[in-house]
This record gives sequence, C-alpha cells and structure tokens, in this order.
Amino acid sequence: MDLGGDMFALAFRHRDYLRCSVAAFAFYMFERFQVEDEPLPDFSNAAAWDTIGGLVSGSLQDRVKLKESTGATTGPRASRTFPISKQSLTASTAAINDTCKIEGTRFEPRYTRMGRYSGSHEAFELGMTPKDINRLGRWTTPSGRLQSRGTALNPVNAAFCLAHYKDTEPYIIERDCVAPPLSLQRLIFPWIEHSFANDMPAKTEAWIKECDRAMLGVDSREPKTSKYWDPETKWTKSKNPTNLMRTTLDDRMGFLMLLVRMRRVILQDAVLYLKPDDKGRNLSNALFTSKQANRDIFESAAFQSFQGELLRKMNPLPAVPQPSATTAPTTLPQASLSGTANAGVSSSQRVTEALVQAVDQLMKDRQAMRDNMFKVDRAMDILVQLLAQGNTSGSLDSARLTESLILLRDFRYANLY
Repeated sequence: MDLGGDMFALAFRHRDYLRCSVAAFAFYMFERFQVEDEPLPDFSNAAAWDTIGGLVSGSLQDRVKLKESTGATTGPRASRTFPISKQSLTASTAAINDTCKIEGTRFEPRYTRMGRYSGSHEAFELGMTPKDINRLGRWTTPSGRLQSRGTALNPVNAAFCLAHYKDTEPYIIERDCVAPPLSLQRLIFPWIEHSFANDMPAKTEAWIKECDRAMLGVDSREPKTSKYWDPETKWTKSKNPTNLMRTTLDDRMGFLMLLVRMRRVILQDAVLYLKPDDKGRNLSNALFTSKQANRDIFESAAFQSFQGELLRKMNPLPAVPQPSATTAPTTLPQASLSGTANAGVSSSQRVTEALVQAVDQLMKDRQAMRDNMFKVDRAMDILVQLLAQGNTSGSLDSARLTESLILLRDFRYANLY
C-alpha cells in the first residue's frame, strides 16, 4: 500500500442481497449512527473524526482505532493522522474475531486476511483466471514490483465476477431499478446535509445540491464539487511515508458522500429484508424496529409505497392463483386443458396443471427476451466502436452504421415492452 499518494478501492453490489458486502457496510454505518446513536464526530477537525474506529471489539465505546493522531496541537500536523502499527491491527482483529466467535480455518489461517483465501477459492470456482485472482488478493511474486507499482491495482474483472456476474452480461442490479424518493432518502443519516453549518455555513447550499445529485444517481466521475469548494489547507507531499497526503476537507466530503450513496442501498435492500414470504415471515431485525425513529422510516407510507413499486418492478408476473375445489376459471381455452385431460384427474387439477405450464412458458419467454437484450447490447457496443473508427479513419460509412444503431435500438425496445 502506497501511503504517499491517493488510494482507491472498488466494490460491486452483489447480485444476491444477502451476500452484498456494500449493503453490509451501509447497514453497519446505519447501526452505529442511527440505531445506537453514536455521537457524531466533529467533522471540522480531522483529528477528531479520522481516528474513529471502524471495527468493534466489544461495546460501542470499545471501537478499534485504525489511525492515531500525531499528538500535535498546533500547525498543519494538528489535524493529521497516521495508521496504527501492524502489531496493533493484528491484536485488535484477533479481539474482534474472539468476540464474534470467528476461528481461523485452513482457508483463513490469518486473522488479518479474513476473506482473502476463501475469496480466492470462490473466484477459482467461478472460472476466474489466475491473473485476475492475483490482482484480486494482491498476491505478488517475490519481486512484486510490477503488480504493486507498475499496473492498476483495482481488480475490476475479479470483483465483477465475485458479485456473481459474467463478463458477457451487463451489470444490472435488479433491486436498483427504482430509486427511492429524495424525501425518503434524507431520513437516513438526516444530519449529513447540515454537517457544514457550524464551520462553513456559506457552503451548505452547494453541499445540499451535491447530496441531491448523488441521491439521483448522477455520475460521480463528473467533478462538480471542485467549482463549489476551495479547500483552505493544502499539504505538500512529505518524504515520510507514514503521513497521508490529502486535505481535511477532501476527506470529510468523501466520507460524507459515501454515506449519502449508502442511503439508496439501505432502502432498496431493506425492501427485500422486509418482504414477507408466503407464510408472512421476513428477515426484520433490530435495525428496523429498535427505536421509534426507525419505525417511522420503515413503517411509513412513503417507504411502503416505494416498497410496493420496487417489488412490482422486480416481479412483473402475478402469482399463480390457486383455484378452489368447487370453482374453476372459465376463461382458459379448452385446448389448453386437453393436453392434461385424464379420466382420473379432476377438473380443478387440470386447470392448475395448465396454469403451471403457462407460467413456465412465460418464464422461458422472459429469459429469452433477456438473452436477446444482452446480445443486442453487445452488438450496439461493437457498432459504436466501428462508428468511432469510421469517424477517425474515414474508411467506414458512418451513416449506415448510425442507421444500424437505430434499428437495433428499436428492435430492443420492441422486444422488451
């Protein structure tokens, strides 16, 4: 890890909401700052919040610090931090595992590498190449210079695969097909929009606009924040590798914006956690019902309306009706019943079998439509590349390629809707 420059990481939301590490982090932050009422740090001073423990080894007050303050009270070092030692991290992680009754196995022999070994095994089973597995776990050769310095460290392909997506399909989170209303999202971490009110009140209006953009799903790669913010302190690069080079304001904005984007994740995944099964059971827990404020969110009319809309989008096919023994539908064509007719089978049973066959056929048609969509999307990507090549070299007919794109687009929507 290079502590002398910017550091980046990535994470994909998992196809299965029960295995999603992004949602696990979101709910963990929600538990700390909204369920357990952990006091909010002073975000105007990095030394007051950058040393907050990210993990738990016991009670709320027994947070494990991942960084320590420099101890300086004046000057630029007063608001700077440095990572804790490797020995302290190992001891703290071991205490956490003991508290959570987590024991090392042959797949996870080291406390500080939980998930690294098992993730590599799962990646192999999913068909990932050894090269991508090396990048995923930051496994390096003895020299290690190429992997650690000369190439990009973000394991995009591996992370995409571990989220249970194939490289031939687009990244579509089904539970992300409906965005929660902004008013509902603001109920999660409601203090974020006004976190600059004390030390920089003039910036609050611009910050609220940035939060709204994030909640609406605007591409975060557009650097709109630079036109609103002028960090007061810029630190020059230090020769000491234990000092992190960044500004207090950039760190503060980055962390708060991460929590803003977690609002959407919390609400969308909560819909599935609270979705009752056919016996009326769900996965509700203290996160949603431990206090009145949380019940006001997840039992509100706004959340129930959003929940209903999301579930309708995710499950467009109605449930198969169960006909009674005395009443059978009369709208089914007689031909659909003839294939299952049997002298010893009742009329209601024949109707049920016909309905099951109809639903099975609809599911097959739905899957075929999805497969066609993936193929068409791939074809459109190729044509876009050809179009760009034609505009550059002049060797391709751009007009005909554009016409092909329009036809493919029309074909896609005609088959989907």
